[in-house]
Amino acid sequence: MASQVSTGDQQINGQQLDVRQFGARGDGQTDDTDAFQAALAEAAKRGGAVHVPSGTFRVRLSSAGVQRFTGVKLSAGCQLVGDGVDRTIIRAIGESADPSWESLRLILVDRNTRLADMTIDGDKEHIDRGKFHRKAAILVRTLPDVEQAVFENLRVINGFADGEAEGFGLSVTKSRNCTVRNVEAFDNDGSGIAIGGDVYETTASDIVVDNVRTYRNGWQGVALYGARKVTVTHAEAYENYRNGLNAEWCDDITFRDCESHDNRLRGLRVAGFSHNIHYENVASKHNGASAGNGAELIVEPQPFAKANPKSGVQEVGVPQNITVSNCALEPASGKPHVLFNMDVEAVNIGTSAPQGVVIDSDGAENWQIRANRDETRLAPGVVFPRLAKRQGVAIDPSQAARGVGAEVGGVTMDRQQAGPGARPHRQGARAGERRAARADRGHQGQEGDQEHHSGGLLGAIENILGLDTDHDVNAHAAAPAPQGQSSAPSGPTPGAGAGKQITINQKGGFIDIPQPGAGRYVCHLRYRIATPATWLFMLRDPNTKDSVREIRQEAKANTNDTQVWFESDLLPPPGMSGQYVLRVQCGTDGTNTLEMETVQFTPL
Repeated sequence: MASQVSTGDQQINGQQLDVRQFGARGDGQTDDTDAFQAALAEAAKRGGAVHVPSGTFRVRLSSAGVQRFTGVKLSAGCQLVGDGVDRTIIRAIGESADPSWESLRLILVDRNTRLADMTIDGDKEHIDRGKFHRKAAILVRTLPDVEQAVFENLRVINGFADGEAEGFGLSVTKSRNCTVRNVEAFDNDGSGIAIGGDVYETTASDIVVDNVRTYRNGWQGVALYGARKVTVTHAEAYENYRNGLNAEWCDDITFRDCESHDNRLRGLRVAGFSHNIHYENVASKHNGASAGNGAELIVEPQPFAKANPKSGVQEVGVPQNITVSNCALEPASGKPHVLFNMDVEAVNIGTSAPQGVVIDSDGAENWQIRANRDETRLAPGVVFPRLAKRQGVAIDPSQAARGVGAEVGGVTMDRQQAGPGARPHRQGARAGERRAARADRGHQGQEGDQEHHSGGLLGAIENILGLDTDHDVNAHAAAPAPQGQSSAPSGPTPGAGAGKQITINQKGGFIDIPQPGAGRYVCHLRYRIATPATWLFMLRDPNTKDSVREIRQEAKANTNDTQVWFESDLLPPPGMSGQYVLRVQCGTDGTNTLEMETVQFTPL
């Protein structure tokens, strides 16, 4: 039967069948499953579409096994199209669920298919929760290895899930080149929309999700797990029990022009070995208001759901390469904009902390960033490109004061030598290098160790050098320090003079770098180390010797060349001098060498 059928926003040309021709009633009472099966089987032969007119059509749930599946299946080349979400309803018969089933399915979809213009209702109210403990339903799901499946103009509601089982309203699994468009998923016990696969076998890839709305679901709003090359645009996720937009163990994912708000835990979540995750023009607002670890964006390690089949090890991964561009994060009261949840015992894949986190949004340098739920704005791997464009003040590392046990340029300085204005004596080429470096920087210098500077910043530096020569080797544990690869902020740069190298012996030595006055700064340091170690960065008041802020930087590579963003939190508290020094001290036993290349303070 060749014809043209109007189906909401679409026109279908070619072979078209009406499900009522095969006995469907659509009266909300009759079991129409057999009629759907017969109509779709005929459509598969002809390569056409089955039209489902206005009405409520009841169909049976089925077990998950494909071979014994008795629900509604779209075979290759079929289309199942209704008259619109408010007119055509396919509703599960909840009472038909068999307690012996491990999970429940309603509609399965094969390759080169289209499901459109209707409401899919899981009828969870009539599923006996006592008989389906820790079991769940998936209302619409692709078969594995499907290509060219299209889901559009759909409403997916009332999916069942019990206990820790995670069900889905609509799931694209281990499939490619599929489209989910104009879909509303809500009041499902599990996640609203899921795109997933298996990182060790077959992932879901090349998926487009556009113009979707997911809300009041019992798990995630949009859940990506083991997926790659997925673009999610114009998605709104809100009032979901867990996270709004969720990506776990994914690669090359873009969320663009989306909004996630008022979800119970987080607005945006990245977990496991997820890399190349991009948020562009995304708003995340007022999430996690009632949750202890709520946040607008959380980045955290995670074990994969099963062991690696080659090694037999259940691997734990950490996200890498995340960009947050032109995004607006507005947290609930007391919640952070960004939370790095790094509480993990072992990591098999990637480093122990996220790398390549680029936050490039208006005002992002003022976001509250926490690591391990610590009350700090410091976090590993974070770079603020817009902040890097601001004018900074470069400090000559060779002018900083060294503490007891610190060997500088081959000359060991004791406590007495590390007083105000103290300098290690150098001979021959080293002294010449130092004078040449000063000349290159435009400073006025004299022979030996006597330096005369005019007032202003450098004068202030002279006044505070060496005021704090004691050291505390029992520094308390703190959040991982931020690091990342980025160009240095603009401004003057120190020359390549001597006096930048410090050798640390048994954690006894340190280097104090002056901060230029009171206020909020980011201190950008570029350094190299001789041996992998943990380094402590402590913002201290040289008068009271109190640590205002402390972070740890775990540098693992011998040729470590990184940047540490250290930020004092606010204006100095009452009673403090308001002029801090940044102490750099090794936090690992043994002898180590730190070569400080760049020290630059940029005001916020």
